[in-house]
Amino acid sequence: MGKSFKRFLKEALWCKRLLSTFLFLLLFSFTLSAQNTYTYSGKVIDEKGEPLPGVSVVVKGLNNVGTITDIDGKFTLETSVSPATLVFSMVGYKTVEKTFSPSSDIVVTMKEEQVGLESVVVLGYSTQKKSLVTGAISSVKGNEIANLPVARADDAIQSLTSGVLVLPTSGSPGSGTQIRIRGINSNGLANPLFIVDGMKVNDISDIDPNDIKSIEILKDAASAAIYGTEGGNGVVLITTKSGKKGKAVVTYDVQYGVQVPRIHTKLMNAQEYLQWMAESGDTLDDTGYNTDWLRTLMQNAPMQRHHLSFSGGSDKTTYLFSASYFDQDGIVGGDKANYNRQTARLNVNTKVKKWLEIGLKANYEHSNRRYIAEDNEYRSVVNSALLMDPLTPVVYENGLPADKQSLLDQGYKLLKDPKGRYYALATYATGEIVNPIAYLQIFHNKIKQDRILSTAYINILPFEGFKFTSRFGYDITFQSNHAWTPEYYFSIESNNTMTNVSDNLNKWYGWLWENFMTYNKTFGGHNIKLLLGTSAEDRESNWYYLYSAPMIMEGDQYAYHNYTTSQDFDRVGSDYSRRTMISLFGSIMYSFKDKYMFEASLRRDAASVFPPAHRAGYFPAVSLGWVVSREDFFNVPAISYLKLRASWGQNGSMANLPGNEDREFWTMSGIEYPNGVDQFVPGARIDRLANTDLKWERTDMKDFGIDLGLFEQHLTFSFDIYNKLTKNLIVPGSGPLSVGNNFPNVNGGDVSNKGFDIDLGYHNNIGDFHYSLNFNFSHFTNKVVRLAVNTPVPGANVRGYYLTWFEEGYPIWYFKGYDITGIDPQTGDPIVNDVDGDGQITSADQVYIGDPYPDFLYGGSLNLSYKNFGFNAIIQGSKGNDIFMGWFRSDRPRTNKPEFFYTERWTPDNPNASMPRPDNVSDFIYRGSLMVRDGSYLRIRQVQFNYSLPSSWFNGFVKSARFFVSLDDYFTFTKYPGLDPAVGSTN
Repeated sequence: MGKSFKRFLKEALWCKRLLSTFLFLLLFSFTLSAQNTYTYSGKVIDEKGEPLPGVSVVVKGLNNVGTITDIDGKFTLETSVSPATLVFSMVGYKTVEKTFSPSSDIVVTMKEEQVGLESVVVLGYSTQKKSLVTGAISSVKGNEIANLPVARADDAIQSLTSGVLVLPTSGSPGSGTQIRIRGINSNGLANPLFIVDGMKVNDISDIDPNDIKSIEILKDAASAAIYGTEGGNGVVLITTKSGKKGKAVVTYDVQYGVQVPRIHTKLMNAQEYLQWMAESGDTLDDTGYNTDWLRTLMQNAPMQRHHLSFSGGSDKTTYLFSASYFDQDGIVGGDKANYNRQTARLNVNTKVKKWLEIGLKANYEHSNRRYIAEDNEYRSVVNSALLMDPLTPVVYENGLPADKQSLLDQGYKLLKDPKGRYYALATYATGEIVNPIAYLQIFHNKIKQDRILSTAYINILPFEGFKFTSRFGYDITFQSNHAWTPEYYFSIESNNTMTNVSDNLNKWYGWLWENFMTYNKTFGGHNIKLLLGTSAEDRESNWYYLYSAPMIMEGDQYAYHNYTTSQDFDRVGSDYSRRTMISLFGSIMYSFKDKYMFEASLRRDAASVFPPAHRAGYFPAVSLGWVVSREDFFNVPAISYLKLRASWGQNGSMANLPGNEDREFWTMSGIEYPNGVDQFVPGARIDRLANTDLKWERTDMKDFGIDLGLFEQHLTFSFDIYNKLTKNLIVPGSGPLSVGNNFPNVNGGDVSNKGFDIDLGYHNNIGDFHYSLNFNFSHFTNKVVRLAVNTPVPGANVRGYYLTWFEEGYPIWYFKGYDITGIDPQTGDPIVNDVDGDGQITSADQVYIGDPYPDFLYGGSLNLSYKNFGFNAIIQGSKGNDIFMGWFRSDRPRTNKPEFFYTERWTPDNPNASMPRPDNVSDFIYRGSLMVRDGSYLRIRQVQFNYSLPSSWFNGFVKSARFFVSLDDYFTFTKYPGLDPAVGSTN
């Protein structure tokens, strides 16, 4: 033991001498090198002469010797090399490599990457250079979004990319959108999967558009397959901005606007209405009024946006903090339809060690939304304005008429305007059709929402090319829907004799934990990127309903359940749902000399919403790419880039499943059975039948594409053709009413979507004049190719009849009704196609009369700039989509109609008319093809003029200041006679 210890001590002393000698030589070498240090400093600018902060400047061959430019684009570095080759690089700009002698007056101009072939796009769990992408992916950058007049992130992609249809579900402030990517292949909820900084979310309304760095849209199955069961309707990836190394940057954006209603719809005026009713056999008295309800209802409404951000960072830590405020009144309802939102975001990234990186991206949103009745064929404000007869005044200017005084005498409450005048009751319209201006007064509704969306991550890089990521996302939302209703009387069908207050309390929360590793290796022209990971998620929701009446007094301050005077009307309800999923996924990307690309992926999902026998699903994908222009044999001077792509993949969807499809739920509420001795005893029944054989909805897609760049990428062109087949589409089950139970969801059949997308762009500079033009065009056809159930599946019910149907051989949810082939010139009656030839017109003669899907979609943008002046214009449109004008009420014959019903009607003097003689009750008219109108339109979404103040005015204190004026959604060209051809609905 003693000899061993002496030997250890001797070796330790030897190591100490060796280490001392090494440190001496190292310090000596530092001393020598310090005697030969050279300084290089200067400025980096863009093509407009503006400074570029955040540019990486390194000495070629010495990657550890470098710096980044500050907010003024300036840099300084020291090295022992003279002369030195400096490499200037920045995402979105071409890399510059030049050799300089030591100097303090270096000026380098960097040009933007034309088309961004070397720019990076975000894919599922990884990134890739755009030139090496093999799938159909569209990208929208933050600078494109910044100029748009949008409050929501989902509005930002409208018209900027091909193959994407965005429809508002309402014109009300704060309302959502329907997004359809490459056709419609899911029933009901068919929006794409949204991923925000790696976290799956159902709603992106809380993301301020100014916080977005980029939006990637995964359109083909191969790109989206890495998200498995939730990628069947496409995937929208949102990456928010982060701070950059350098001095702190403060930005402030403000917009103020006034919304002005542009009403193209013309309704019958009083004279036309009287004449129409007389010709229909209903003679009415002229009251002397001629109220234009739409123009009376709609008003100018203000809106404003504010966004403030602070960002910056060091070599180790970068940060971004932002806050935003948005406020918008409704052009219908004013402050009763107001939407107000505040957000705060914090994005932080820190390199703790060379091999360890941690980060947090967190967003908080608080919103208040006041709302009025909408999207309701019976009771909504706009619906009443469309149907109310023009012979009714807004208010009774000369006091209450005698026939209305009796209503007060009976104890009914008639509403008054702010001047104390009674609002008029309908003169001739009946039922739920009421004075829309008075109707606005009954709404005291507010939805408050608080939401926290956050993602925390750890990146571990133990050796070159390998990265392990553990990412945890949390999404929690609290929402309260508070409403109270005063007493009012409009008609027997529309009145309220007792004040009441109600609350819907919702809490949604979920977490997503993902762990994945990537390995990237390059050797001999080969590049391989491997991905392997796991995912676990849990989502729960709680819902509570409270109702009580009557209130002690009308007013917001009394609208609480403690302030009601009776417990006899109290109601309480609640519900709960939970869904979980465990996943495994992996992919391989391979490229050789950036010419040949191959990618394959596989994901396995096991979701709790499916029965145990079919809980797990597998979703594979494969794609190929060939950059022909990089081949030695390719020598076409005009073509600077040519890539061919092909992909195949499978995705799923479970958006429409509430879960527990395989379980029986029994109810005892209100159920009693006779016991044979004239008594009833409590009973029970199955509320909904079970389906233990429900399978995954699976979308199979093939895509072939070409990416082309000409004239040094000044002209770019992309073309994709695809064939998408969704199998086992999940639809609501149906059957005979004699069964006595609700039917479960079933696999109803298969739906096909085929089409193509085109993106075309051109940009160039002529001295200080810069211009770019972009255009996109999409076409698809939709058809149900297999029906798995015995009979067609009904969809939307319009006042007792099913308008839309799921049926083999037709577009999904097509319009079905009577086919009107013309107008009888002798009688003015509609000529109905006797489809079955039995000599009678019955419901059996109802056929396909249209569908809501456009033949093609298009959009485009024009951007011009000259020195400090700029001009932007954006258009969007669709061609060939049908709209069923379903607001007419044949059960309320005295409601008003559009003007064209009158001007194009049949009369003895106009026997060749396009519309029949006046008729208020005909099912052939109001359930037939005459109600189907062309919804094609062209909308100039934005025209903007802007001016940027010279940065030299601010002595570096302000980096840039830009002022602009714009017209947003101001011009729409369409033949559709309704309110808006870009119409959506929750049903």
